[in-house]
Amino acid sequence: ICILQARQRGQDSLADPGSFGYIVQRIVIDALSATKGRKSMIERKDYLLRTVAFYLFQHDQSQLSEREFETVVADFAKRKMINAKSKELLDDLLYGRILDLVDGQIQFKYEHFRYYFLALYFIDEIDGDDATNIRGYLNNMAGRPLVRPNRLTLIFFLFFKKKDPVIDRLIEQANATFADRSEAELLAREPDAPDDALAFVEASIDESIDVSVERERRWSEQDQAEQRAAEIQGNDGAGGDSTAVVASLDMTYEDATSDEQRWGFAEARLALLGQIVRNFPDSLEGPRKVQILEAAIRLGLRSLQTGLDLIHDWDGRIEGAIRHAVESEGVDADNILKAWRTLIGVLVRLGCNISILEISGAVGVQDLEDAYSTA
Repeated sequence: ICILQARQRGQDSLADPGSFGYIVQRIVIDALSATKGRKSMIERKDYLLRTVAFYLFQHDQSQLSEREFETVVADFAKRKMINAKSKELLDDLLYGRILDLVDGQIQFKYEHFRYYFLALYFIDEIDGDDATNIRGYLNNMAGRPLVRPNRLTLIFFLFFKKKDPVIDRLIEQANATFADRSEAELLAREPDAPDDALAFVEASIDESIDVSVERERRWSEQDQAEQRAAEIQGNDGAGGDSTAVVASLDMTYEDATSDEQRWGFAEARLALLGQIVRNFPDSLEGPRKVQILEAAIRLGLRSLQTGLDLIHDWDGRIEGAIRHAVESEGVDADNILKAWRTLIGVLVRLGCNISILEISGAVGVQDLEDAYSTA
């Protein structure tokens, strides 16, 4: 998102990231204000783009032809009882770099724009005549968070509607993820590790680090990693995931057959809950905030315990294989096993650190000490 911000404004420096929703909203408002004519027509372009985003969603498309765009504009103008010129609107939206024209096909310049406006369309209709269908779309997205468009749409939807019932659904789903696993006790010692297997030096915290600068660097690196992953998957940057990738991720938690897939659900649900907290650290009511933080932290600890159990399982298998292999050759296995257990200790510590960083990255917000303590 930071890269998007820099590219859109043609700047090398990035603004302080803040929350996901506010950043995109700021970029969109600037883009809608750009015009080649006398009037910016911000509201008209805004609501037209909502309609375009929903058209693409309904037809399962990433692009539409210029003829289709003209039809969408004509239907939009008829419903709103206004005069709208398709060519003029398209020129402005291309000029503002919200839309892009590639080989005669119109698409959103960035996927964030597409799902931002789709979320706004859902906001418009959630209490209207089409409320049942819209609610069904949202519930389906909440149940399939591995699909990136679903996550983005939900993040933007919740940015605009923080008291929607879908939050309860997300909390319930987070609580159901790895529900059969215990929560990791971070203060407990790995029982099978010998006293001399590994000695860790107590970490010192450098309090001179500028948290805002470090956060910006970390988010920028994450953006670049996501962009590279999208390119590998055949994503053109606007159309979303490729069909094959989406098909492999379009599943519910109940469909997951491996812990690796379930970890994906845990990570996605942590991110969704985190965006709610990050978007509304001040306006979200205390009890609701605690409920979300507790669900996120507990999910992170259950995910960590799942990883530790997996390491423990493989530890036993590999230790047995090592003993069998070396003792058949008449070699003392103790030194080899000591080195192996040291490696296991490193993996456990690394897994703990990564899990803590995942939780912190999702719901870590300054000035929420009271909420963390209560949770």
